[in-house]
Amino acid sequence: MQRKIKDYLRLGAAVSMLAAVLIISGCGKQEDTDTALKEPETTAQPENQDPDQERQKKAEPTETPVPDTTASPEPKDTAKPTETPDAPGTPDGASEKTEGTEKAEAAEKTAKPAPRQPSKMACFGDSITAWGEIWIDAVRQSLSLEEMYNLGIAQSTIADSDKDPFWSRYQSIPADSDLIFVFGGTNDFYQNIPLGAADSGNPGEFCGALNILCQGLKQNYPDARLVFATPIQRTSAYGPGPNEAGLMLEDYAEAMKTVCGGYGVKVLDLYHGSGITADNADAYLEDGLHPNADGYRMLGEVIAAEWKRILNGK
Repeated sequence: MQRKIKDYLRLGAAVSMLAAVLIISGCGKQEDTDTALKEPETTAQPENQDPDQERQKKAEPTETPVPDTTASPEPKDTAKPTETPDAPGTPDGASEKTEGTEKAEAAEKTAKPAPRQPSKMACFGDSITAWGEIWIDAVRQSLSLEEMYNLGIAQSTIADSDKDPFWSRYQSIPADSDLIFVFGGTNDFYQNIPLGAADSGNPGEFCGALNILCQGLKQNYPDARLVFATPIQRTSAYGPGPNEAGLMLEDYAEAMKTVCGGYGVKVLDLYHGSGITADNADAYLEDGLHPNADGYRMLGEVIAAEWKRILNGK
């Protein structure tokens, strides 16, 4: 009996040892398996590489760069208006003219012809014009005109009378006249014609006839340059005045400047500016009214100089 018990004990010890061996052997294989799964082959790692650091790098996801939102983004070029560089010689900030604008301006300049050089003058007046070929020719030469129409009639008045008044015959002025020169008033003074109000429309009054003349000439000869002239001083037949209407010759000159000025019509004040006065009348007037040759020449020089100044925009 004791022998059997000893055999059992030996058998149990052997089984225990076998089990221990098996357990130890199995754990070793499991550890080897885990090591093989967890640890990469050391031959693939670069020298001196820390395996833990490598695993950490592989575990960390790749970071996507985050744009810096603190700075305002630049707007796209398409949102900016196209800027044209400043033209050379233009002030700062002035843009160069576009091609279309330049073409439009060029076309406009082409469409507008340059002002035509005047070539024909109508001289509308009384005897001082009718007999004044000397002053008329002096003006023609000075202004380089081709034609001078002498429309002077002796004793003619501006206002209504039986002496071929200006207001009723102005339409006889040739239509091709570039310049119209109306020179009169001395016979209105001699005929004692009343002045009337500045806005009068009565052709029997000096101012009324002037209104009719200015309106009619501007309407019928819109392209002609229109200039009036006051009468020159005189010493015969009432002299400077007063006449029978109690008016001075200078009153007619001033009335002409007032009425014509209302239409923007230039008036040459020959009463004060012709160079002929009551003091030198003997040297320049042959009868106290009509100029002599020297008087006409001086008158022509003054009229020509005034016309040049007017045509030059002065």
